[in-house]
Amino acid sequence: MTLWRLVAAPVVVALLMMLVLGVAYPLATWAAGRAIAPWQSSGSLLFVNGTLVGSELVAQNVSAAALFHPMPGTSSGQDPYVPIGYALEQVPRISYATGIPQAELRQLVYSVAAEDSRGISAVLGPGYPLVNVVQLNYELMRLYPGIYGG
Repeated sequence: MTLWRLVAAPVVVALLMMLVLGVAYPLATWAAGRAIAPWQSSGSLLFVNGTLVGSELVAQNVSAAALFHPMPGTSSGQDPYVPIGYALEQVPRISYATGIPQAELRQLVYSVAAEDSRGISAVLGPGYPLVNVVQLNYELMRLYPGIYGG
């Protein structure tokens, strides 16, 4: 048996596996994701007046007094979910910076928290409400375009 015959079969199998697992499978997974959940598979991008303002899935480092801030000190610093109490603590600062009444801001926090009750709080246990600060900031920009440059 020649060396070529010993090497040919494993090389062909390796090339086929690279083609299937490295190209065909990722493309099929991508296509299925686009067909089943197009908004999520595109990164859950949020636009205000046609301008990309972020992704609902990744918190940005925000320092503006008029916006809700993600929690500092987490391992990645990119988790958009914070305890509802932390979001409510920020209401006076945002109200002072924008002139939006605190009652309206609290209502917004509770309404976005209610929308986020999709099981994400299950990580911390039942009854531990979380709120997505990226979604909160998006709603602020959408509801108050005069304040947020819309």
